[in-house]
Amino acid sequence: MDEITTVKNQVKFAGWISMVEECQNSGLSIRTWCKENNVCYKTYLYRLRRLRQMFLQEHSKEITPEITPLSIVQTPTVESKDITLQLPL
Repeated sequence: MDEITTVKNQVKFAGWISMVEECQNSGLSIRTWCKENNVCYKTYLYRLRRLRQMFLQEHSKEITPEITPLSIVQTPTVESKDITLQLPL
């Protein structure tokens, strides 16, 4: 992408971020906020989705899921006053 296109996209996305923040901070539902601000509801959702995708692309290298193995301690029966749990052995 050339420099001009990059700057244009940055300005565009900055406007979209402002729009989403304004909507979220308004205390209104998305539909109500869109009606009051003359923004098409589907346009709002499209822009929000694109911002989320962009964020995930930029941060996907930083976000690595951690898998923690679980160990299960088996006890034949655990009883409470009203509940009985039976675990398979």
